[in-house]
Amino acid sequence: MAGVHILALFAAWHNSLVIGFKLGLSVAILLHAWYYARRWLRPRTALILQYDPNKGWQLAQAGETLRMIGLDRESLITPWLTILLYRDAEGRRRQLLLFADAFHDRDEHRRLRVMLKIYGRKLTI
Repeated sequence: MAGVHILALFAAWHNSLVIGFKLGLSVAILLHAWYYARRWLRPRTALILQYDPNKGWQLAQAGETLRMIGLDRESLITPWLTILLYRDAEGRRRQLLLFADAFHDRDEHRRLRVMLKIYGRKLTI
């Protein structure tokens, strides 16, 4: 992604804009590069997604306690990719991308897709 930021800086300086716009655009590009590096390049922790018939869907990061989430109807479930759109306990909308090859075996991903199709929208916060 750093290549995109470098290309954007190159394009910002090799055009006919006045110097003030070039500086402003460069600052915006550098701020986005900094934001991207902080947000997406930090180490990720393992996630635990669990369904309990009494409590509904729960999510936790490694070492945390399970917390209830409410799945949105717009979640996408395909054989290759599952995009879970959910709301956490504070009501903030979040998303979780689950690629099929991220699971230890294909059967785990298939079971998750079946569970989401059956129980996905029954219990929400």
